[in-house]
Amino acid sequence: MKQLIADFSKSTGKIRKKLHCSGYAPAISTQNIRNFNNEFKDLKMTSTRTHDMALQNSGQRVVDTHFIFPLMHLDPKDPRNYFFKATDILLNNIMKSGSEVFYRLGTSIEHSLPENHINTIPPDNFEKYAEVLAGIIRHYNHGWAEGYHLGIKYWEIWNEPNLPGGRMWAGDLKLFHRFYGIVSKRLKQEFPEIMVGGPSFCDAGEECLRNFFSYCREEQAPLDFISWHCYGDNPSKILGQPGAVRKLADEYGFTATETILNEWHYLVSWNGLSANITEESFRNRLEGVRGLYGIDSAAYNVLVFIGFHDTPLDASFYYGFGDGYWGITNIYKGLSKNYYSLLAIGEFIDTYSDRVEVSSDTSVWVIAAKNKQGECAVLVSNYRDADISIELKISGCNVNNLKVLRLDQKDNLCEIPASFENGIVKLEKSAPESAVFLVTFTE
Repeated sequence: MKQLIADFSKSTGKIRKKLHCSGYAPAISTQNIRNFNNEFKDLKMTSTRTHDMALQNSGQRVVDTHFIFPLMHLDPKDPRNYFFKATDILLNNIMKSGSEVFYRLGTSIEHSLPENHINTIPPDNFEKYAEVLAGIIRHYNHGWAEGYHLGIKYWEIWNEPNLPGGRMWAGDLKLFHRFYGIVSKRLKQEFPEIMVGGPSFCDAGEECLRNFFSYCREEQAPLDFISWHCYGDNPSKILGQPGAVRKLADEYGFTATETILNEWHYLVSWNGLSANITEESFRNRLEGVRGLYGIDSAAYNVLVFIGFHDTPLDASFYYGFGDGYWGITNIYKGLSKNYYSLLAIGEFIDTYSDRVEVSSDTSVWVIAAKNKQGECAVLVSNYRDADISIELKISGCNVNNLKVLRLDQKDNLCEIPASFENGIVKLEKSAPESAVFLVTFTE
């Protein structure tokens, strides 16, 4: 039997809401059978990144620079040369959900054959491209071109320039460094109040990061945040990256630069999803306990959120690609286990603010918090563990109105019988596999 302890008399800081952000927003395209605005709002996502929104909104000209400013030979100072309307709707929809906007400048990923890559070809004129991006920021933050005053703080330059095959940047990294330097300086010149950074590297590879940090330091290119991605199912790998990136950034003098992991997702293997795909391999990667929709994925999501609290990471964005197989719905447009895991996290960050001391077995991840109204909660992730029972010892407070919700392969945050005896709440799993529990009570 696993044992956890939560001591509500010992405060350990604040719950960090920026560790719960999204790479998904409800689409404005009519391709969707359902409207997920309300379900998304319930997730309480702190911020929403706009990368790949063009793929998610089929037939709509949104976010990507080539959709907003399609003819690069035109004058970027003339508002008539921009098409903002579709992106206006999308961004305002995000903000109506209660989420901030994290805007990725550039293009969505190219899933075409290598010889057909178009939008990832480096711009012919970096300076002119920077002027176009300035026009986009001016429209959304300063009301230019019948625009808005959205106060978007984070503006990310490009995405995954180190992705092989030219699917994101059809040039070498030295050329990208130069592009980043020109764009970042231009944007900070006109908009010193915003956060400029990037470039969302595919991973936290040391050589790639060192070369980028070295360039930015030598050229004095603004770098308010450094961003990267991580896909996998190994907790040690993803939770070890923020500290490693922070150490490298500090080494190069970027001590004030924020660290942002803005694409992460549970993944056992790319095989069967993006290579050598067959109906059988695809089905195996989606369904079942270890599939992209399974309880292992959901428990991993909660584990990562909990684990990030003990790292120097400033923000994290779960990559949920709409209603596709990366998303919060399954391919049948039903809500997946991933959705319910994010729903539990959203409830936790929205209601409880002050973190308290916990201790746990190495295979059980736990975070506990309370608020000024005397409401308390414990969020538990038991990832790939066969033990059926978990003992949660609660101390330092009274326990009234106890409620336990369980997320497993069978149930979606369903209430289960719970009692508090001798200072202990027993959390019973329905099967010897992953599970998530949300325990709430009042003092």
